[in-house]
Amino acid sequence: LRYLIVALSHASCASPVFNVCTGKGTSINQLAQTAIKVSSKPGSIEHASVREGDIVYSVGNPEKANKLFDMNPQIDINKGLRKLFNSLNSQ
Repeated sequence: LRYLIVALSHASCASPVFNVCTGKGTSINQLAQTAIKVSSKPGSIEHASVREGDIVYSVGNPEKANKLFDMNPQIDINKGLRKLFNSLNSQ
């Protein structure tokens, strides 16, 4: 959210694209496991076959956004998902 607020002050029709990320890879499986863990809700993960066109491995580079906005990620994925679920549960 901090990145979004700062990015809005730099917005224009010609605004470049940025990766808002940590630069650390997280698999879909890790993301699902973390979401189940921090949501405090029962859940299970179903695995399926890889589909044509699926991205096997991708890690964003946050360097451009970090330099322009003079910011670095401060919340890891566990804490970020926990805050998201807490926010959703309080509504």
